[in-house]
Amino acid sequence: MAFAPSRAVYHLEALGPGLALVEVNGRLQDAAIARWTALLNGVIAEGAAGIVVDLRGCTWIDSACSSALFRASSEMTEGTDAAMRLVTYAGSPVDLELSGLAGELPVHGSVQEALLSFQLQ
Repeated sequence: MAFAPSRAVYHLEALGPGLALVEVNGRLQDAAIARWTALLNGVIAEGAAGIVVDLRGCTWIDSACSSALFRASSEMTEGTDAAMRLVTYAGSPVDLELSGLAGELPVHGSVQEALLSFQLQ
């Protein structure tokens, strides 16, 4: 069984010009909101035109952190061709928490699927 930290741990990787992958492990909850928001805003400020947020290692996301995610996506895409994609396991607690807002932000089952969706735009 894989170890899932109780607090959120982030991994940021540049996948190419203007494309970034953010992997999250652990719980995204109130205590993580400042770091989570700063991470998302930092990736956007660096000029990412595409961000894939992989939440498959995330065991929980609370409403404050999911709101920050969708707010960052809205700010990123406003008046631009930039886009954000999510990756979750179907039916997971994170997927269920985000399902009410999924129409606003595409959700995929794998990073490869999310990356392919950028190419099809």
